[in-house]
Amino acid sequence: MVNILAADLMEKNGTSPSRQVKEKYARGIVSLFPYLRDPFSRTGHEHYYYGESGTGYLAWRIKTIQRSTARDKRSSYGGTSREDGLGGPAARRETQFVPESVLSEDECKEAIALMKHCPDEDTIKKKMKLTFDFRRNMVLDPQQSSNVLSLFPRFKDVKGLVEQDFVLMFGEDVSGKFLEKWTTAFKKKIIQQCRKLPSTSELENLLLAADNPEDGTEVDDNIGTNIQEHLDSITSSAQPYLLALGRNKKTVHQFFVILDKNAISCRSASALGAFDELFKVHYVFATTYNPMLYNMFTFIQTTVYNIDVGKVKESPRVA
Repeated sequence: MVNILAADLMEKNGTSPSRQVKEKYARGIVSLFPYLRDPFSRTGHEHYYYGESGTGYLAWRIKTIQRSTARDKRSSYGGTSREDGLGGPAARRETQFVPESVLSEDECKEAIALMKHCPDEDTIKKKMKLTFDFRRNMVLDPQQSSNVLSLFPRFKDVKGLVEQDFVLMFGEDVSGKFLEKWTTAFKKKIIQQCRKLPSTSELENLLLAADNPEDGTEVDDNIGTNIQEHLDSITSSAQPYLLALGRNKKTVHQFFVILDKNAISCRSASALGAFDELFKVHYVFATTYNPMLYNMFTFIQTTVYNIDVGKVKESPRVA
């Protein structure tokens, strides 16, 4: 409904419709459909359009169309679609890390060379901490970011390096929020909200998995497949995702985050812990969220981790 009305509104009133027009459409929605009125707001239609802040479902849909149109124009003139914005994984930010000493360029190169073949994990973690600033500058440079895992390959086999970099960025308190708060403060409420959504086969499968976490359904796609075969089968780059190894869902014994045809071994063997690491990989490598999952990741970012609250654009539902 919102998509149809936003398209009609912009067709009749141009790409930048006035506040009065948007308020008229919002009032029309709750007038025609009284059950869509918000009983806790002043006029009842603010969640569709709130003139004072320019927010609401209609406003966000119109802005999405405007951004899409602008992006298409930039692309046609050879522009870039990378948007760092004010917050999120790709934003430049002040980190929590204060180095004990600053490495010279030669010392940094020496540390990087040492880590590639060093067998001692404590030494690797120490050197990774010393090269953190160098790595952050590299990650945030579009010309160099794709080479980070080539220069720092120990991310792939030394567990805990993603966690260490995330802690250096945000501190221990922020890093621990998801695992501390998810089960006690969020899980039950989110499942309750999901039960109110229109039923689909995908939603029913997710709710079934939430009700029966020990389900032993076979994971046929991974049986007889090794990690390298999976990486070789990747034909296009995409945002990071989780790969689980095991005979079935009940006996998954290892998780990996797949990023740019590289497998980063997760420290945790639980799905909850692996998702925590997946979220952190976005920040450690300045990788944007999957567009299909943007609202979900933004909810985790702002509501659970409390990162960049007020700096990122949230959909009305997330807000």
